[in-house]
Amino acid sequence: MAIIHDSEFTALCDGAGAGRMRFIAWDDAGDAPAFPTIEELIAGGDPSALEPPDEAGRIVILTSGTTGTPKGALSTQRAVCQSLMNFDCQAMASAMINPEAIGAMMKKGFPPTQLLAVPLFHVSGCHAVFLTSLRGGRRIVIMYKWDVEPALRLIQDEKVTGLTSVPTIVKKRRPGLSIGDE
Repeated sequence: MAIIHDSEFTALCDGAGAGRMRFIAWDDAGDAPAFPTIEELIAGGDPSALEPPDEAGRIVILTSGTTGTPKGALSTQRAVCQSLMNFDCQAMASAMINPEAIGAMMKKGFPPTQLLAVPLFHVSGCHAVFLTSLRGGRRIVIMYKWDVEPALRLIQDEKVTGLTSVPTIVKKRRPGLSIGDE
């Protein structure tokens, strides 16, 4: 098992990383990272065909749940597929409950475009935004980190039609900033 994290989380991952391989996905500081990077991992890999694993694949997603403390949650392939089906059902039910809102959004004529403003290693970023957008064929505009002003510019310039977020991010919207109607 390996841990892949951004350099800013090196100290946070120290306890969890004992005895495990670690790789840096992103280095903000520009210094030499304490662990090999994803690029180095890929460059040093064997391009020959791999044997399939004996056990079905799994994914560990970070979530803070109700405690607010980040923790890893193990998820099977079946659970990920079920999650996507649940999101699809919720979207269909929402559209049936409020067809006027869907009609107004469709009337604008913009192709469905989702802003990904939460990390992909978090359940919200991976499941609620990335995988559901991929499954639905929606265009995805990805931000590395949330910042209100660039986000508003992206929403306007890229004609973003959807933003799935957490309350902390939504609360950071500054008064006086607005997005045009076009």
